[in-house]
Amino acid sequence: MKKILLGVLSCFIALGAGWANASSRSDAMSADLNVVEDYDLIFMFPNKVLDYKNTVDFRMGSMNKGTSDDWAGILDGKYEQIGVLGVYVNRATMITYPPSYVVSQNAVWKDNFSAIPFDKVSTPKPIFDLFWAKTLGDTDFGVQLSYADNKDNETGGYETPRFTPAYTEEVTDYARQYEFKVGVGMKGMGPFQEANFAVAYKLGKIGYSDQVSDPITGNYKIEDDGIHSFALNADLRHDMDENNNIKLFAGVRLNQVGMKGVSQVSPTQVFSSTVKTKYTNFVVGLGCNHKVAEGKGLVSAGLKLDVKAIKYEADVIDQNGEEYFAAQKAVTVDALMEDKNNTLVLPVFMSVEAKVKNWLTLRAGSEYHLYSKTHESGVYTFGPGDYYYTPESRFVLTTGFGLTWKNWALDGYLNTDMLERLAAKHDDGSPLASLDMRYKF
Repeated sequence: MKKILLGVLSCFIALGAGWANASSRSDAMSADLNVVEDYDLIFMFPNKVLDYKNTVDFRMGSMNKGTSDDWAGILDGKYEQIGVLGVYVNRATMITYPPSYVVSQNAVWKDNFSAIPFDKVSTPKPIFDLFWAKTLGDTDFGVQLSYADNKDNETGGYETPRFTPAYTEEVTDYARQYEFKVGVGMKGMGPFQEANFAVAYKLGKIGYSDQVSDPITGNYKIEDDGIHSFALNADLRHDMDENNNIKLFAGVRLNQVGMKGVSQVSPTQVFSSTVKTKYTNFVVGLGCNHKVAEGKGLVSAGLKLDVKAIKYEADVIDQNGEEYFAAQKAVTVDALMEDKNNTLVLPVFMSVEAKVKNWLTLRAGSEYHLYSKTHESGVYTFGPGDYYYTPESRFVLTTGFGLTWKNWALDGYLNTDMLERLAAKHDDGSPLASLDMRYKF
């Protein structure tokens, strides 16, 4: 009992974060990666690649409506003197808050400040993730470097019929994202048999301009005004015996996406504007695992507190007078708007995993989410603010499977909603939501 109480207390004093990719296995179990120990923890703690070395990994996303978010990677640990080296390409979940999403969610900009088309800024596409990890003494160290860009849309110049007669239009569009992450793993840290920590930093760079030769109208230029993210992660495991353990995880992430732009809306009128989203997320959680049937079965349960605070800001300055704002009943040339959304989520999950044959593993899970949302809009130029509170809840059932043959493993996650629709003949899509395939060499 003392060990359990110590574990619960540590859960609330640890700093870290529960943000990582969700695998087909963990999705099928409705489980948090931090609780059920999953391969995809390598994207949260780079040092964990030491536990999954010598693996080729293929990911296949939704099989419906022709969508494609496939990605793949390899972890090679054959050269022990160097460490484990890894590379992933096209990892679809690498992007955090693409600029177009930020703008689409920023109601204060969307409703009042559309003179500058911030939503035209491209989202960077994932290019690669590089890994290195090595054990030094009693400590595991790992590093991850990720890069994304929109090289397919970088720069172009062409004749355009946007104006009649046609004029030369030069369009420049670039978006890049860099991420650097360091992970540390320790064995035997106090009451914990394993402890993992990681710190991550992301930096984004964007630019978009649309310049028409003549007349000087409709031209605009957009660039980043602070796009970065910082995250601190922790994951702790305490073994009560060979069949039972407690997992503790918690964390914090700070994210900001800021953009600024200038628009020439007429030969005599110029606007400058900024939009900014500040996102804060804090997670703290507790889970437990119980092995049954000599390790062939696993029963897991957990809960976590997930608090999100998002603040949207937007402003516009008419550099040539009050004409534009007078039309919208503005009282000043300078306009500043602010929106706040706060969300508290309390998810509770239970999971089962059973190896029913040497080649077949079945999985299922359930998750209950209790939401508490508040929205606050401040008093600004174009009208009074508002405030409202919305409580919500959601219950989810999930299922999936695992197949093994020699050195191959295949994990599938089935969409239970689609299964119900197929059974009722309301849809003709695929119930297979995602598929992960791995080969150990």
